[in-house]
Amino acid sequence: MIKRRKDEGFTLIELMIVIAVIGILAIVLVPKVGTIKTQAKNQGIDTNMRVVQGYVQAKISHWADKNTLQSAIASDIDSGLTTSSDPMKNPFFNGSAGTNIINVIGSELPATTDAVQIRSTSAGTGQGTIEVIVPADSGTNNTLATNGITINGLDQNGTVYNTVNIKP
Repeated sequence: MIKRRKDEGFTLIELMIVIAVIGILAIVLVPKVGTIKTQAKNQGIDTNMRVVQGYVQAKISHWADKNTLQSAIASDIDSGLTTSSDPMKNPFFNGSAGTNIINVIGSELPATTDAVQIRSTSAGTGQGTIEVIVPADSGTNNTLATNGITINGLDQNGTVYNTVNIKP
């Protein structure tokens, strides 16, 4: 009687099929991972916008009632949101905190000089930052305009991703 040896291991065909399946999964899933990462970072922008929005909504009536100067409002927003013990983090720069999270992009300002720059960067470089535009009224007293404060969130290209306008 001939003893048959028990086959051990995988055949070459089986290994090639497994490698092909892994390759197909990689081709399908890798592009989706990039999209998911971008969506998560955009959610970080939304979170930062909500923080700024909450701060502005809590104070805008006070600023309007007291006829606070445009520059004082900008300074209040800047100091109130960038010097906290738990600063906002920029989702596009490995969670770097504090630096240039809140700014106004120069090229996005209205054509007239009725907006105060809180922090200034060049156009297209504001990835993940929050833009706060504090317009002055049409008179000469430089108090808060009745059309309110505009808050823009900038995406990975430095373009406006989301915008909110808060009126007194």
